[in-house]
Amino acid sequence: MSRHVYANGRRFSSVSELTAALYEAWYAFDVSVLQSLIKSIPRRCKECIKKHGNKTHY
Repeated sequence: MSRHVYANGRRFSSVSELTAALYEAWYAFDVSVLQSLIKSIPRRCKECIKKHGNKTHY
């Protein structure tokens, strides 16, 4: 999401501009991407536990 919000070095001069960009990025997300992220949560949690909270490959 941050890649979309800050694409091409975009900067914001107000909170309202940033808020608008965040809403735009959120609604531009493909549902399949969100579903994939949700499905990966158990696997990510298991790896985090296995690494005792240290760096994972994600």
